Amino acid sequence: CPFNCSFCALGTLFGGPGIRFRSPTRVIDDIGALIKDHSVRNIKVLDECFVLKESHVTAICDLIIERGYDLNIWAYARVDTVNDTMLKKMARAGFKWLCYGIESGNEKSLSSVSKRGFNKDDIRRVIKMTKEAGINVLGNFMFGLPEDDFKAMREALDFAIELNCEYTNFYATMAYPGSLLYE
Repeated sequence: CPFNCSFCALGTLFGGPGIRFRSPTRVIDDIGALIKDHSVRNIKVLDECFVLKESHVTAICDLIIERGYDLNIWAYARVDTVNDTMLKKMARAGFKWLCYGIESGNEKSLSSVSKRGFNKDDIRRVIKMTKEAGINVLGNFMFGLPEDDFKAMREALDFAIELNCEYTNFYATMAYPGSLLYE
């Protein structure tokens, strides 16, 4: 992952920030093999940075659409890496679920974990845009961030209720070895 969220230890696991993409053709060949050999129709993309580079995502979507695959795809996305055009194409390709790391409903808590690229208004706009594209939303929230107190955590809960995602996860913040939070 090229980002540096304070609660995350991925950079430590992989030697620092960065990202490597598999070619869209290789991804589609793998999907094709899953469909042909195992009759797979439901796919969960475990890459937390899958929806990062628009040209990469849309190329994969174009190939899925071109091949006529009928899929139910679940993937992770970031609020600051999606747009309306991309979401509509993803929906046409079979992306039915996107999971966003919203983390908090408190601006100070969001800033404290390096989510400086977006704010609550951006989150509202993207969740609405995602739903309007026909994609269900999963929202991930964290309790116990460095700036959290009871009021901040209540804001997170209230924000989750306001957003009304189709599915919401609430996690206790963990200070993983190697993360900035751990230090």
